Amino acid sequence: MEAKKSMMKFVRSFLSKSFAELRAHSLCRGFLRRNLHIRAQAPSSGLARGAAVLTVGALTTAGWIATKEPVRSDDMEPWEQRWIGGEIGFHMEDVNYCLLQFFRQLLDDSISAPEFPKRILVPLCGKTVDMAFMQSRGHKVTGIDGVRLAAEQYITEQGMKVIQTTKQDGFEVLELQHGNGHTSFPMRFVVGDFFRIRPSVIGTFEACWDRGSLVAIDPPSRKEYVAAITAVLEKGARILLVVVEHPPMQGGKLGPPFTVTGEEVEALYGKDYQIELLQREDRMGVEPRWRQAGCDYYNEVTYLLTKRR
Repeated sequence: MEAKKSMMKFVRSFLSKSFAELRAHSLCRGFLRRNLHIRAQAPSSGLARGAAVLTVGALTTAGWIATKEPVRSDDMEPWEQRWIGGEIGFHMEDVNYCLLQFFRQLLDDSISAPEFPKRILVPLCGKTVDMAFMQSRGHKVTGIDGVRLAAEQYITEQGMKVIQTTKQDGFEVLELQHGNGHTSFPMRFVVGDFFRIRPSVIGTFEACWDRGSLVAIDPPSRKEYVAAITAVLEKGARILLVVVEHPPMQGGKLGPPFTVTGEEVEALYGKDYQIELLQREDRMGVEPRWRQAGCDYYNEVTYLLTKRR
């Protein structure tokens, strides 16, 4: 009873603030991260501000609606801390070998020549050098990540400069150009919640390079992740998807990177995409760290997905 009264007092004390102010307020942000699930919702009749949805049991008060939804698995705070601490073992210093091997298949849409500039999406991109590689080949690359430090490091390490910054619906869109005056297409680095991307913010794409992205998503959120990508891909667009298969690691840890089986790929993408298995490779001999992590097998599997509609 006392806990419920405390919660009611907390909510009432913030009702006079706008939703944006709530998200920005440091005390509220810390409280929400620890205890609540919060997201924007369309205003109901008689309410001047958007409602918010909280995981607070049966709590319901003016402008606030109670649900039993779990805390979103895409909370970026753990990832922000990993970037701050330099714990980014997923980052590769060189262009990914799967991208090099299957780059032509990703671009060959049977409509235009593979060399013709394509609009390519790189979800949860971090600071991957794969973006610079694709841009250097004349393609229009858009990377998106929820951690701004990733964008800052990418800009510095690739010698880029920001030529334009726009903010829309919670996203920060950085237009980047090589600082040395390189004449390739500018690329975009979008900072924001990937699960909220839509064409009105970032446009649509003809190709998507997904290495280290799907496998970083908690399994319960995979359908939402795939839906977000599908919404911004054009008919006939291709995804070059790299996933992993491995047993639980030391201490029963499942990931990231999380295992994604062939059956799961079919369940996630089969409705909207044609699926082609390109390669399954045993990486234990090449990356001994997985044996040290407690795995007795570690496979990397590459798929080519073509959007049907």
